[in-house]
Amino acid sequence: MYKNSLIFLFAILLSSCISNKDLDIFSSKQALVFETTDYVKKLNVGDLLSINIHSSTPSQYDLFNKKTGNNLQNFNPYLEGYLLNDSGLVNLPVLGNVYLLGKSFQEAESIIKNLSEAHLQDPTVKINVLNFEINVLGEVNSPGKFVVQKSNINILDAISLAGGFSLEANRTKVKIIRFNKDKSKVLYFDLSKTSTAKNPNFFLESNDVVFVLPVKKRFLLINNLTSAISVVLSTISLYLLISQTN
Repeated sequence: MYKNSLIFLFAILLSSCISNKDLDIFSSKQALVFETTDYVKKLNVGDLLSINIHSSTPSQYDLFNKKTGNNLQNFNPYLEGYLLNDSGLVNLPVLGNVYLLGKSFQEAESIIKNLSEAHLQDPTVKINVLNFEINVLGEVNSPGKFVVQKSNINILDAISLAGGFSLEANRTKVKIIRFNKDKSKVLYFDLSKTSTAKNPNFFLESNDVVFVLPVKKRFLLINNLTSAISVVLSTISLYLLISQTN
């Protein structure tokens, strides 16, 4: 009877353990080359843009940039940023309203460069999004909100910002909550499969929430031989204790 009880208890313990396979991402037993989606960030309503226009025009004739001369130290990009409004327009000095909705950074820079050539000599344009923020929650080591400067950040980048997975993180079920003006949605990703990297939604948008779910009904972590031996010895000790009691 005790022998059967020991076997039953041991089976329960093993079924409740997390193995190396559970901790892997893009699982493969050998070197692997796989495809990823060709993602290009598009500008969206609500983006707060930093738009810097530089040229060989003397600064006294440059009406576009405010961080020149003595103003450089006092420049605050969050106060000086340009909002992409509900109509898809950005209101710029001298140039007026410029339609940038759905444009890539490169496309937007080219549009503004062409418009500014009527006022400046040899202009160059650089655009950044100032308010690109994501939340990373759940089974990560340092959950929180992060301001992102990289325009093509993906799920793995986000989890890295949050200190990586915790030991109880479920790599096969990572949830993305995406808030849009018209319709929000919830997406699920299995990071053990390389095909996930081909999904366009693998790359994040501003205000996305990345939620790493815990593994289901797991309470022991076995990620090396020492941990496995410890579980076995604990099971045997428990069996001996029960035997002596009876």
